[in-house]
Amino acid sequence: MKSKKNTIPLKLRDELSKDQEYEYCCITGKRSTPEDPIEWHHNLKFAGSNVQERFCILPILQSIHFKADNIKVRETLDRAMIYRDTENKLFDPMGYGKAVNWRQREIYLNSIHGPYTPPVPEPKSATRALPEKKEGSGVELTKQEWAIIYSVKRKLEEAHPGHPFSAREVLSHVIHSFED
Repeated sequence: MKSKKNTIPLKLRDELSKDQEYEYCCITGKRSTPEDPIEWHHNLKFAGSNVQERFCILPILQSIHFKADNIKVRETLDRAMIYRDTENKLFDPMGYGKAVNWRQREIYLNSIHGPYTPPVPEPKSATRALPEKKEGSGVELTKQEWAIIYSVKRKLEEAHPGHPFSAREVLSHVIHSFED
């Protein structure tokens, strides 16, 4: 049975977007580019849903996200998640440890790959700027940016039933939320 997709709660998304660790890939250390943007990967599924906890949501390049089901990539993502679990929630036998023995998984992964070491992020200056748009050429957005816009639109329409929000209103709300 496939796990159902759900979006990151707005409060958590806001925290993650302000955290410098979420500006670069936790596997390579590379920053987002127009060709290969950073996406937030839900690495832990529990009870049929994505776990909405900070340590389970990993910033990875889109090119790596496409390969997240590959066994070697999965092992690397699990190592990063275990490393980020500073409160040992994975190891709680009454919590996430019910389904998987994460302590045993950590021992296994460390025996093969050694302990996880976070990558050194590339300098911000190494990130290429977005290409300039000519007037009237439209705006190209990544799938993640569209997902954020639709999520905000859904939240706005839930808060204000009966008022359909245009894309311009949603973008205006997103921009003003960053200015506050």
